[in-house]
Amino acid sequence: MELLNLIFLMFMTVGFARILANVLPIPLPFLQIALGALIAIPSYGVRIEIEPEIFMVLFIPILIWVEAYSLPKNSFAKDCGPVLGMAIGLVVLTVILCGFFINFLLPVIPLAACFALAAVLAPTDAVAVAALAHGKLPERISRKLGYESLLNDGSSLSLFAVAITALLSGVFSPVEAGFKLILMAVGGLAVGGAISWLVGKGKSMMAARGFFDPITPVFLMLLVPFAAFVMAEHLHLSGILAAVGAGWMQSRLEMLPKNIQTRMLNRSVVHVIVALLEGACFVILGNALPGILEGTVSNHNLNTFSLFDLSEYVVLITASIFVTRFVWIYGYKKLTVLYKRLTRTPHKPEQDALVSGLMTVAGVRGAITLAAVMSVPVVIAGELFAGRDIMIFLAMGVIILSLVVGALGIPVFLRFVQGDAEKSQAKEVLLAKVTASSAVIRFLEEWEHTHSIGKDAGEAVMMTEVLARVMADYRQDVDALDSVDNVRERAQAMEALERDLRLKAIGVQRKALFKLRRKRLIDDEAMRQLITDLDYSEAALQ
Repeated sequence: MELLNLIFLMFMTVGFARILANVLPIPLPFLQIALGALIAIPSYGVRIEIEPEIFMVLFIPILIWVEAYSLPKNSFAKDCGPVLGMAIGLVVLTVILCGFFINFLLPVIPLAACFALAAVLAPTDAVAVAALAHGKLPERISRKLGYESLLNDGSSLSLFAVAITALLSGVFSPVEAGFKLILMAVGGLAVGGAISWLVGKGKSMMAARGFFDPITPVFLMLLVPFAAFVMAEHLHLSGILAAVGAGWMQSRLEMLPKNIQTRMLNRSVVHVIVALLEGACFVILGNALPGILEGTVSNHNLNTFSLFDLSEYVVLITASIFVTRFVWIYGYKKLTVLYKRLTRTPHKPEQDALVSGLMTVAGVRGAITLAAVMSVPVVIAGELFAGRDIMIFLAMGVIILSLVVGALGIPVFLRFVQGDAEKSQAKEVLLAKVTASSAVIRFLEEWEHTHSIGKDAGEAVMMTEVLARVMADYRQDVDALDSVDNVRERAQAMEALERDLRLKAIGVQRKALFKLRRKRLIDDEAMRQLITDLDYSEAALQ
């Protein structure tokens, strides 16, 4: 019963923070962290304690899977070089440089533990960035940050696992560690892709035989990331990359079924679950702060460090991470420009310093860092590991400070960084819509030709009227991409006006139905059916 109360309190805190975010000009992650800390004040507070292994299994797979499923795959080839550089090269550089730097600041902590701490501080959190940026990041930068966050989780946690193994055994072999990293990464992606492919094919076969109701495919889809994560971890592979592989494969297979009820249910369920889990991560982070702070201050084995010293180390470590990140991103851009000049490859001039600065401050840390650092062993070689509380304190400090840097820095850089010259995704959507509408028009014209033969005058007139009515909608989509400006602008204006009127009409219908229900002229079942139909129509317009 106590566990259920904690879960209820946690999700209630998440919901209350979202309400406050609509009223206060404060980023949602900060509100969730603050409320989490508030309910944990030692005098009367409640501690939400979740085992690190359980936290990893319950929270991380679905968040990683949704991110992998949602990111556009076709554009990955354009950004493959810089993304892989940040997700692998930058991670390795951060672990090495920051690991030695942490050991220099805190020589009482073993070097392997310092590398482990640097590894958990390496992964970025694109979800937190999105919450801080409010959707204002240029499209390509946002896409790169999403790809980086998706891939550097696996590389960072693989390095973390190697560092923890070295900490426990006291032995480190670079060759063995490199082989293990490659095996964990490739194996994890393969396991996730295979499980997703098998579930997708099995579901398609069952659906073709009519064995599924609208809810079952959604249930199976939500199980895939957890199954991939657990299977990969059981095989000592990367569970994070297994969730990535499952998401990528699932988007390629397009496992979303043809049933409209299932598609809408899928979107709604996934969005709600992701919002709850993302918020819960920050609430747990805030909730753990008072306890970690109290434990760090009272840790007699490391009483040579004052709270001021540890706070200073948080600032220095965060600065080293951001400096390393900026040097890598800016250096990569300059080397790319130099290479294109030497090979005489055409390239567009970019605001290298400003873009690099924006991508640097957008490299905030979040849930993965929290989950990983909490899994540091309590006992090493039969003795309590005195540095564990210090590592957790430093990691949480870096998370919060990086969020502050992102919240303050992103809006500043956005004032000077030019947006995308072309909204490529919007153009792709519009072009695809026009292509599909043109195909419908050709089909209707052929259908009219084949079905008009042998019809009497009355049927022919009725068929012509119906076809004209149906074609009008699709011709408007085609006109929206017309090369003639006045035709395109008129079509777009008409489409916007029609959508607005239809939405208002749906609102009027809904109010009329509620009046009928209040007067008891229709029962609840009929009301639900009619409201559901209106909801589908409204969702299609929006």
